[in-house]
Amino acid sequence: MDIGNIVKVLREWTCQLDTEIGNVYLFGSPIHRGGSTFNSKISDIDLLIEIPSNISKPIEIRNWLKKIKESKKNLEIEFLILLKKQDATKQIVSILPISENELIFDLHKSKVQSFFKSNEFLDIKTGKITTGIPNINFETVENQRIIQTIEYIQKCRNEYLKNSVSNDFNTLEYRGEDVLPKELMRNAAMVEYINKTIKKPGDDLNVNFGLTYIISKLKDNIDIDEEIELVFNELMVRSNGRGERKNGFIDSDSHLLILEILFENIIKELKLYQNNISKVEQVHTFVNNKISINEYKKIEKLNIYNEIGNVAINQEGNQMAFSQDNELFILNLTSSLPNYVGSHDENELDISKKIELKENNKDANLCSITGIIYSRDGSHIFSSDNSGLLKCWNTLSKNLTNSIEAHSDKITSIAVSTNNLFLATGCLDETIKIWELEKLITDKEIKPKYTFNKKSNIKRIHTKKGPFPHEIEEFYSIAFSNDSKYIASGDQKGLLVIREIETQKEVYRNKIHNLAIHSIDFSPSNSSLLATASDDTRIKIVNLELNSNVTLGIKQDKHQMGLNSVSFSYKGDLLVSSATDNCIKLWQVDKLELLLSYEREGGNLIDKVTFFPNKYDFTTNSIEKNISLWQINKSGNIGKTEISFD
Repeated sequence: MDIGNIVKVLREWTCQLDTEIGNVYLFGSPIHRGGSTFNSKISDIDLLIEIPSNISKPIEIRNWLKKIKESKKNLEIEFLILLKKQDATKQIVSILPISENELIFDLHKSKVQSFFKSNEFLDIKTGKITTGIPNINFETVENQRIIQTIEYIQKCRNEYLKNSVSNDFNTLEYRGEDVLPKELMRNAAMVEYINKTIKKPGDDLNVNFGLTYIISKLKDNIDIDEEIELVFNELMVRSNGRGERKNGFIDSDSHLLILEILFENIIKELKLYQNNISKVEQVHTFVNNKISINEYKKIEKLNIYNEIGNVAINQEGNQMAFSQDNELFILNLTSSLPNYVGSHDENELDISKKIELKENNKDANLCSITGIIYSRDGSHIFSSDNSGLLKCWNTLSKNLTNSIEAHSDKITSIAVSTNNLFLATGCLDETIKIWELEKLITDKEIKPKYTFNKKSNIKRIHTKKGPFPHEIEEFYSIAFSNDSKYIASGDQKGLLVIREIETQKEVYRNKIHNLAIHSIDFSPSNSSLLATASDDTRIKIVNLELNSNVTLGIKQDKHQMGLNSVSFSYKGDLLVSSATDNCIKLWQVDKLELLLSYEREGGNLIDKVTFFPNKYDFTTNSIEKNISLWQINKSGNIGKTEISFD
């Protein structure tokens, strides 16, 4: 058989398609060893078709594949005649539709390594044969769950397009006792597992988790297309009545739509995974270069009169908010002059509450600000104080939009969820409250969405040294998990507790410190990893997947006095810590090693430390009138900008 005739038919077919396509390649026996292994009676025609880059949404890819399948019937007829096949019921042409990401990472359904890099491919448009797909900068990925799920989806796409002159095989049509095919639900469970905060053995193959994940992702896309809404509603009905249903059914088109939604999410995980790999390479740059500290700029002194108690940075990294006693300020980092926003005022308090708080906090300003945080979109700032007041300010207008008595005592910590839906407050009144952020901006009658109290039935917590009394659980620190599903808290006795927000169940409870936990931070790159800082001079790295915790730094490397705060860099590779020993320490997370220790001169105690959300900069504020900005540059050096408010 002349290969030219095969290429001619394929070229004509691609020109007649009523949809856009990317590059089309012929591979396999028709071109292997010059076509000497091709047998027209038994050999298939293998095609690779690139999915156009402008077709990226799940519904768009599914509809594009439907058009390819409809047109493929004509191609089957052409080759039945050309190759003089006798059986019209068998498929002749096998099409592998593939995205750019699958090509870049060289992932093929056959699990053969370097498939797209090492095999021969004939470009249907040019007729040129090359070893490997041309113009691709191949990369590698090592996460087996990502690899397995992509290969599974690729295989299903290929099966979806399977037809012949007389048959439409409808291979993806499903009838069975489960809501969806078990293999589909297991692969969905693996995708959900990758970025899950609390991981248990077997969760990555749990079909119930997989089904829940699929339904949640359909819900996220429900407004995009009517068909997605129909599939979502059908699965909701089936999943709720699982025990009563005898037979499940899903047609090929709906099955493929679910697969493409799953594919969209696994590609997001793939990109995040590769980003985390690159950040590990970048941290080695810091290690291989000598790290030093240089003061490269000093901003003019400003006439601000009080100690700086809190510093927060917006997501864009171009603005910070800070407090002095009960007053709130904003400083644009392109400017040297802060803007006054507003204050917390004792006159807002009920008189009986004011008297009670005065008796319990004789030396404190009842309305000193205890916490500041930006909403994720940067449009609002939230501030809390000693009295339990919570306030919301518009960042642009600097107007107060809401003020509520959120707690009956000092609010020690506030946090905003990564999805920007919730704000959490932790308090000495032994409660954590979760507020709907959008309502919190203006609703003066707002009630918390969830309230977590101390676990009063636990009176004694068991440790290696035996039980210890634990009747009070004052929350000193809180943090949301990366997926916004969990809230972590640390208390005055060193107890770390993690609660699932929606079910309000505790999923982790462990006394990992001997004294109060003042700071908690989840790693941005590993959803199962968090760091804690305690008065007991220790930093703990907690791995929730392995149910383990390790102490960061020993002997001369560790802080010598109680810690105030810890913060992960935006890529999760570095951790910075501050303590009352007047030291800042920079740590390499994957190796649990100290990279740099800097002791502040002059005895001015360093309070809190915070990494910028989008770059290798961090800020510290001290128990004097200044803020320092620190920058880690590409050579590994660290520079300091000091904003002094004497």
